[in-house]
Formats: sequence, structure tokens, C-alpha cells
Amino acid sequence: MILVLFFTGFLVPFKMSGNLDWLRIKLKYYPQKFTFHYKGNFNEDAFNMAYDKAVGFIGDQKIESLLFYKDLISVNYEPADHKGYTQLVNIKGNTVEKIFSPSVIREPERLFNIDAVSLDRFKKAIAAIQQTNELHKVMYFGVRSDIWPRQPQAAIDLNVVFEDGRKSLH
Repeated sequence: MILVLFFTGFLVPFKMSGNLDWLRIKLKYYPQKFTFHYKGNFNEDAFNMAYDKAVGFIGDQKIESLLFYKDLISVNYEPADHKGYTQLVNIKGNTVEKIFSPSVIREPERLFNIDAVSLDRFKKAIAAIQQTNELHKVMYFGVRSDIWPRQPQAAIDLNVVFEDGRKSLH
């Protein structure tokens, strides 16, 4: 009975916040931490859930960057109620944390919609990264319109940063 009460008390907050699926994913990949090969959001089903959560949050808003870390998603977007500014948001599970540092958009023509970066493109990028590197060594990857060198306005840069400081721009 003590175990039932413990697990019920442990699971109720996850159930109430809608994070029960995220807890299941975390428990499924928890053994990766013991072998120092933790991939977090870079595991296939975790990435699918993270991408769906990001798409659901972004909707039809313009994006400056969409970055996937092992345990969170970072989105820099233009809120509908504050045109001309970007807002940084971190998404972890079903929790959305707004960072209170809106900044002025320097080049509004470089913002893009979520339609420009499909799930298939991200999966191809993950597969390409995995062919030459180990996914557990990736710090984050994603798309950014605010990095150098400047590409043509129609281009969206895929930026991959590894834990040892190496960067890759495709």
C-alpha cells in the first residue's frame, strides 16, 4: 500500500500537467545516462514529440530561431501582439517558459514560418549528423535566421553545435 501511495503521489502531478508522456520517454531513455550516451530529444520518438510541441506552440507566427537541445526546445519568435520584436521561449515537456527579454527585429525579411522546416528535413539532418558524429555529443541543432555568414534571404541555415565547441553549418 505504501508503494501504491508513493507512485500515485509521484504520478499525479505529471498527469495533471499533461507531462505523463514526457515522463514515459524520460524513463525509457534513462539508461542512456548511465552509459554517457544520453541523446534526450535526439531520440526518434522524443524528437517527434518535441517537434509536435514546437509546431503547436508556434502556429502561424514568424520565427527567428528554432533550436532543439537534449532536454528543451528554444524558440525565438515574433508574437502576434508585439510586431517588430522577438520573444524567446523555452519549451520543456508541456511547460513553456517565456524569457523576459524581447529584442527588436533587425531584419524582418529573414523571419520564416514553421512550414519552411518540416519534420522530414529535421529527420534527414539527424540522420546526416549521426553518420559522421555521435548524437549524444550534440549540444543543440536547429534553424536560425540570425547567424553569420549571411546567406541569401531565401536560405534557412541549419546550425549544429557539439559539446566540444565544434560547429557545423549546412
